[in-house]
Amino acid sequence: MYMEDKDWENLSPYFKKTEFKCKCGKCDGYGKGIAKSLVITLNFLRKHYGKSINVNSGYRCPAHNKAIGGSATSKHMQGLAADFWFDGCNKNETISHLKKTPYYKYAYSNETNMKYGVHIDTTLVDFGTNATIKEIIVEKEIIKEVPVEIIKEVIVEKPIEVIKEIEVIKEVPIEIIKEIEKDYSITDLITKLLQKIFKR
Repeated sequence: MYMEDKDWENLSPYFKKTEFKCKCGKCDGYGKGIAKSLVITLNFLRKHYGKSINVNSGYRCPAHNKAIGGSATSKHMQGLAADFWFDGCNKNETISHLKKTPYYKYAYSNETNMKYGVHIDTTLVDFGTNATIKEIIVEKEIIKEVPVEIIKEVIVEKPIEVIKEIEVIKEVPIEIIKEIEKDYSITDLITKLLQKIFKR
């Protein structure tokens, strides 16, 4: 659910952990951690626009959140929210695009205190559950919008459950499976199969 040190290299090609650190300078900086769903969503957005994204506010400890007038229920305190901006950001279009991402929960922007920045709330996702596996991998309409990195994350968490859920793999000719499995691990094998199935 939350990013581990190894995840920043595997799941976050465009952002570093320190970009999400609390700005108070007094706490440990990350609380429970930064949610994978948030980091994946921002990487997805960065890839879409092809522009560097600046995180103004990532995690906030309760004391810092209160000091700057944040909501008492702010998702920043759970590592599930971020305020960000990038050059040429059209906030309405950006929010519209965020709504299409798998873990979108809420987004807004206003001229008063955010200028041209955007706030995003994401849902907390347990990438090891069968429900998530089914949503991300089995549902064809969703997988078209999901980066391969997310699919890999689910597969790494629970490979056996993934195999059980992917009934559609039975439709893949055995020749293709034999061809692919020569050069790839089980994780890469399933990913390659999915790419062929859904023509990613």
